[in-house]
This record gives sequence, structure tokens and C-alpha cells, in this order.
Amino acid sequence: MPATVRLPQRLLLALCLSAGLLAACATHTMDVGPPAAAGLADVADAADAADAPVLAAFTSLGFYPAVVAPHTIRLDLPSEEAFAPGSADLTVAMQRSLDAVAGVFNGPLLRGWQLQAVGHADDRGSDAENQEMSVARATSAVRHLQARGTDAARLGADGRGEREPLATNDQRYGRALNRRVELFLTPGAGPPAVAVQR
Repeated sequence: MPATVRLPQRLLLALCLSAGLLAACATHTMDVGPPAAAGLADVADAADAADAPVLAAFTSLGFYPAVVAPHTIRLDLPSEEAFAPGSADLTVAMQRSLDAVAGVFNGPLLRGWQLQAVGHADDRGSDAENQEMSVARATSAVRHLQARGTDAARLGADGRGEREPLATNDQRYGRALNRRVELFLTPGAGPPAVAVQR
């Protein structure tokens, strides 16, 4: 009889939802119904076996990691409280999120992995100013991770300006969501070159 693996219900739900969303994205359908089956085997089918423990580690901390390319995991940090308008200073909420990321990233599970911080901006200001601000936000995140013991050789920073909004810039809440940093994790040497877009 095969061994049974028991996971906390919240972790299992998050893993299954990730598997369901990955399957929906892979087939380019917009049907976001519940996953076909709620089990660890479904997660293993949707993500590479090497990615599954990483997804589980960040999910258990309350993040919603997503596999966006083979061996590339995106972590969306809480953006509604990430940055004030026109600022690259990390809020307390963002610092706490990055502290949690550093706790996992600096551990044995992710030894040999790289992290690329990608900053974003709302549409207030010129394209050049927003590009500069997005790089400054990613750099702030990287510096915070370095201050928490992450080796600089494992980190990179890039910015996308206002080109990839999550929400409309017509309202204050949408602009707050667009002022954000995403983290991309990949195994390998040197900081990852992230070309993945939403």
C-alpha cells in the first residue's frame, strides 16, 4: 500500500489551486474552476518535482508563488502597501514580506538558486521617470535582502516602468497595486535574466 502524505488543509488548498491555475494557463482557457482532484500528485504533474518544495515553502508563509516558465517561480509581494507614490522606500509591510522571503531563500532549500527583483511603477510621471523609479524599487528590495544575509552574487534588479500594470491607473487603489516589486526565482549560477511577462 502506498504511503499517505498528510498536508495542512491550507497548504493543500493553495497547492491545488496553483496546480489548477497552471493547468488553465497552459491550455489558454479562461475557465478557472476547481482543480480536477485535490492531491499532491496533481501538484507534481503541474510543476517540476524540483519546484514543488519551493512552491510549498512560500505558500506556507502566505505567498502565492507561480511557476511562470520552466524552473522560474514568481513571487508577488503585497503591492497595495508596497510603495508610496514617487518613492522607492520600502514600507514596513514590504520589509516584513522580504524578511520572510530571505528566511527561505537563505536556507538550504534554495541553495544554488538566484533571485531577480523586478520593479514596477504607476503611470504618474514620464516613461523615463517611471523606468528609473521601477529600477530603484527593485534595488531597494535587493538591498534589503542583502541586509538580511543574502549573497549579492545571487541577486539581480531590473525595472519595467509602467509597462506591466496589474490594475487601471485611473484610480488611486489601482495605482497603489501597480507600484510593486515581483521576485523571480531560478536555479543556477548568476542572477537570472528574467524575460517572463504576465
